[in-house]
Amino acid sequence: MDTVKQYLSTHYFDQSGYRYHALLEDAGTWSRNEVLSAMHRITAARMAQERIFGEEEAERAFGQWVVGHHDT
Repeated sequence: MDTVKQYLSTHYFDQSGYRYHALLEDAGTWSRNEVLSAMHRITAARMAQERIFGEEEAERAFGQWVVGHHDT
């Protein structure tokens, strides 16, 4: 389980097709629907992670993803 947790930020957030730096760069040029789609995917990924691993672990992994601590 600890090995799996090391990669949560990649499996649940990067595999959604979005990278944090891309969100920051592209958000200014996206349509409202594109922004909502990105928010939905990231929120859904975090909710799935929370159900499986718990709220604390989901928050930790999301925080790692935001600051770029993931393997992609």
